[in-house]
Amino acid sequence: MKKKLPKEKYTTDEVKRYIGAVSEDFRDQVKGISEQFTGLNLKIDKIQGTVDSHTEIIGELKVDVTILKEDMSVLKEDVGVLKKDVGVLKEDVGILKEDVGVLKKDVGVLKEDVGILKEDVGVLKEDVGVLKGDMKIVKKDIGEIKTTLPKKANAEYVVSIEKKVALLEQKN
Repeated sequence: MKKKLPKEKYTTDEVKRYIGAVSEDFRDQVKGISEQFTGLNLKIDKIQGTVDSHTEIIGELKVDVTILKEDMSVLKEDVGVLKKDVGVLKEDVGILKEDVGVLKKDVGVLKEDVGILKEDVGVLKEDVGVLKGDMKIVKKDIGEIKTTLPKKANAEYVVSIEKKVALLEQKN
């Protein structure tokens, strides 16, 4: 069972004072809540501005990501083409290496040929030297023939010319 407390009796003035105090306390509390509510509304407004800004940024990022995806797709295609091109270049380099090997062999043959040509040129120079000497003799003989032929048109002179021609033929 419940115990009943004795009822105290208050006067009207006391009740008015009490209600006035409670009312004033209630108003102070409501005023504090109101101030807190106003502060919270300001914070919510600030947060809402941040959220709006972030929403806009996220929208821009979505657009950027879409563009990046498209760019990546194009880049993948380009990389595929580049891989094919590199393959072709590798084949070309292989062919060029083979060609360089052939050219090196050809250069070796050409060097040998040049060496042989140099030897031939040396022999030809010697032959030219001999021919120069022979030409001097021929010129001398022609000079003698021109001056002495009219004077000496005898058999002895013709025999000496034949001997000189025979000597020239032996040298060649």
